[in-house]
Amino acid sequence: MGEKYGYSNETFCELVEVVTSHGFPMVISHQCSDLLEFVTQREAVMTRKGNTNKNEAAQNIRTNKVVSFHYRLREVDSGGCHGEWRERSYGGEPLLYLHGYHNVIVGLEKALEGKKIGDKIEITLPPDQAYGSRDPEGLRRIPIKHLRYQRGEKKVKPGMMAAVETSQGVRPVVVLKTGKFSADVDFNHPLAGKTLFYEVEVVSIREATMDEITHGHVHGRGGHQH
Repeated sequence: MGEKYGYSNETFCELVEVVTSHGFPMVISHQCSDLLEFVTQREAVMTRKGNTNKNEAAQNIRTNKVVSFHYRLREVDSGGCHGEWRERSYGGEPLLYLHGYHNVIVGLEKALEGKKIGDKIEITLPPDQAYGSRDPEGLRRIPIKHLRYQRGEKKVKPGMMAAVETSQGVRPVVVLKTGKFSADVDFNHPLAGKTLFYEVEVVSIREATMDEITHGHVHGRGGHQH
């Protein structure tokens, strides 16, 4: 465009910047219409680009976004071999969480940062990025009467999941051994000390409500029920 009026393209672009930033009148009649058309087209392109960038940013996973995703999970042994799929959400409801509030394990939250709807990731997480190392102090003997069973369970059995009321709130446990009045339980997460392989697909992203941000978790269907 610049060569048409005897300018270099660089000089012509500088002229355009002056016109658009200061609103100077177009006083050179034979250049006015072409320059105005150029400026108008240039601003339209920049506006579209800006809107596209804003829309893309709005749909990226970041703090204060409610995210849903499908996943499947398996353990990785010390030799790097993958076991059978241990957990999966496909075929059911996706998992919901509030990004930036540690609602999911730290390594998975970091891996999902900046992702968009439809993005898929595969990631291997060591224990310190997943459920942590096993704590030997997590093995305890407690009275059976303090155990809360899952719905439908009437008798405590080795291998079952239960819950215990502690000073830090309700804690899930795995029952290891039972006696007449007491049970040996493990407060460690069943996946503590494990290296884990995840396949994840982002399903939806939305803005969190103020209540969700205040409470630090998702509300409603698939989230926390108050």
